[in-house]
This record gives sequence, structure tokens and C-alpha cells, in this order.
Amino acid sequence: TELEDSDEDIEEAEFENSEDFDEDIIDDEVDLQESDNLDQEVIRDIKTQFSNFVRKSYSYKDFVKQIFKWLKVDKDAVYMFEHVLKAAGEVEEITWNNIEQNLAKHGKNINRTDYNFIAQRCRNLRDYKKKGIRLLDIIRVVIEYKKNYFNEQGYNSQKIYDLSKVFAVPYFKNILENLDKSQELENKVRYILNSMGLKRKPLEDRIRILNIANLALKPTTDISSFFAQMSVYERIIFSTFLNEFIKEICPEEMISAEDFLKHLRNMI
Repeated sequence: TELEDSDEDIEEAEFENSEDFDEDIIDDEVDLQESDNLDQEVIRDIKTQFSNFVRKSYSYKDFVKQIFKWLKVDKDAVYMFEHVLKAAGEVEEITWNNIEQNLAKHGKNINRTDYNFIAQRCRNLRDYKKKGIRLLDIIRVVIEYKKNYFNEQGYNSQKIYDLSKVFAVPYFKNILENLDKSQELENKVRYILNSMGLKRKPLEDRIRILNIANLALKPTTDISSFFAQMSVYERIIFSTFLNEFIKEICPEEMISAEDFLKHLRNMI
């Protein structure tokens, strides 16, 4: 069948003439939750796995990394798979036609051949394909979990964190108790961040993290607006630094960088 045909008619080989891979069928009429063609016991098994991943994840990014590890996704397919998941999360109905149109709208030339390439590179998928589960089915579960368990900022909304608990950890409490509040803001910020392990970061990251904290902690700064205007790259750098420190002193907790800085400003 030609690629121009409708989604309902398309049947493509993932890896033609290969003994390792069976054919994958892109059939957008199949719905993950409602189709009788899908083994619900297998779906429950997948969701059990995903629920375990959610409990271990501080963010959607962490969650996806665990899924890729579980699927044994080869490195050469990670980039395209990430963009496919992003597109799938933005469409109202998860069909390959909709995903492909969304990708094209954002300038990503990822087509049905690439879909099959990704499926080939998910080494653990072949076991599920024997049970009638395709890559598109997995994608639908991923997005279901994204919508149910992660907030708009990408954090795990099921993890309820207590800022007062974090600030009460003896190590961090000692940092604040030894802080000379009479100093200029920049000196106070530098002391706190150095105590949190800033010096272990590469110089370029240290400069960015310090600059973000200095600007955010100014009394006149609207921290929420400030974070909304930051680049994704800057947010990731600061949040990664912060939560690496939090994991050291309070492993079961996670906090958003925005809430942490709001709380910290009131204390310094």
C-alpha cells in the first residue's frame, strides 16, 4: 500500500526482510483504551510499569528517560522519538496523521518511515508487538500519563513537597543560621549557592545560576513572571542544580525552583 493512502489503509514493514522485526501497522482507528484488539492484561502490565516510573520521576523529562530505558531505545532514535512524543502531547486525538501534521507545522520532517525507524530501535517493543501492541499504543499511554501526572511546568504533580521540611533539614538550616543578613544581597546569594555546591558546577553554569538567583531574589522582582520569561535552557540549568542539592539533603523531596526562591527570599 502506498504512503499516500489514508491512515486506515496503511500497513508498513518496520524493517523489511528482517528476521528481528515484524511489520508494524499504523491504524488510527485503534484506540488504546477501548479497542477489543488490544490485550487489556498487557495494557495493565504496561501501566504498572509506567506507574512505577511516575513514582521515581521528579519531572516528565525523568519519566520519558525511564520509558526510553525500559523500551531499550537506541541512541540514534532518541531525538526523533522525543519530537514525536512532544507532537503527540499537543494534538487533540493521537493519530499518526495528526502527529505528522503537528511535526510539519513545527518544521520537523519526521514521517511514517521515521516512525518505523523509531519502532525498530525500541528493542523491548518487539516482545509487546507479539501481543498486538504497537509503538502508537505506547505513545498513547505515555501522553495519558503526562496529562494525568505532570503539571504544565513538567513537574510530577503527584509528588507533594513541603518547603518547610526542606528548609528544616539540619544542613540547610545551618546555612541560613550562619548567613550574615547585613551583607549585600549578591554576597548573601553567593554564600548560599556556594554552600549548596555551586562550585562543583562548570564555570559557565555557575555564572548563569548565580545571575538567575541574584535577579530573582531582588525585592522588586516578580519571581513568577521572571521564570516565565526565562529560556527553557536556563530553567533546566537552575532546576537541575537545585534538585541535585535537594536530593543530597532530603532524598524523598522535590521542589520547584520558583517556589524555592520565593521561600528563600522571605528568609534572607
